[in-house]
Amino acid sequence: MKKSAQREDSRVALVTGSHGLSGRAVYEHLYGRPGWEVIGASRRAEPTVAGAPHIAVNLADRAATRDALARCEPTNLFFGTYIADHDLAREAEVNRAILVNTLDALATAHAPLRHVVIFHGAKAYGAHLGPFPTPARESAPAVPGPLLYHDQERVLREYGHQLGVTWTVLRPDCICGPALGSPINLLLGVAVLAALARERGEPLCFPGTATSARSLIQVTDTRLLGRAAEWAAISPAARDEIFNVTNGDVFRWEHMWPLIADAFGVPAGHIAPARLAEVMPRRETYILPITSDMGLFAHISDCRMLGGRFRHSWCCDSSEERGNGRGAYPAMP
Repeated sequence: MKKSAQREDSRVALVTGSHGLSGRAVYEHLYGRPGWEVIGASRRAEPTVAGAPHIAVNLADRAATRDALARCEPTNLFFGTYIADHDLAREAEVNRAILVNTLDALATAHAPLRHVVIFHGAKAYGAHLGPFPTPARESAPAVPGPLLYHDQERVLREYGHQLGVTWTVLRPDCICGPALGSPINLLLGVAVLAALARERGEPLCFPGTATSARSLIQVTDTRLLGRAAEWAAISPAARDEIFNVTNGDVFRWEHMWPLIADAFGVPAGHIAPARLAEVMPRRETYILPITSDMGLFAHISDCRMLGGRFRHSWCCDSSEERGNGRGAYPAMP
């Protein structure tokens, strides 16, 4: 990975969290594309793509990060690593630390870093706190902390000034795509719930409330996120800017839930509020065989977080006016 010189137009992408939702989205989009060399980094030892360059590293370990990245020379960092914690102050502290550890390691290695793309979300607008003005715009004032996004944005601004590196913050929401073991993988969680209903011969009941079933929500396809990330990395218009990235349409669970049930061949059930963190472990005898048969992760990584997605009693939608609304990158078909 260490090279004596790099052409001005060549790009080397270091994608951290390359097995997660946002990291994998970028990795799969860039891998094999002309003009890009892609290096994955994650705690897992296996590469994101068999035989592809990969660095196994725990970014929370400062010394290990410095050693692992000592010979890495990326021009572009796509920071997809995220460590979830229900304690927001602790979550902010650890996620700030892993970003600092990464940037410090690359600075120590004298990497020719030009730009950083990082992935945040609708918590920046207070989606986790309660109702907020929608459609949410990037110019909205910062919400009360603690919040990891605040800390990471400050780091980007500080390091950008010190190192002459530009940055882009992308704000997807409810990312949907292939990534096993991710605590924020809504797609996997819904698939397991539907498969479990089919296994038990039950209708697929909605585990949220009547109000949340009627509230508007949005999602971000990982393929769209990958395209947006490349655009952010190379477009002068994206330097030191923040952009929402969602599919551009919204829906309500009351309309989507019957479609999901039909796709899995089960009847759609009624609204049955449930705390998934308490209910799902009791159904483990059913979950393990069906997830094995379907090639899914052996459990939903974070039932508490998944359940929270279904209990939002307020609308969550973001404006796409600044990014995709202007055709900055190809929209979903």
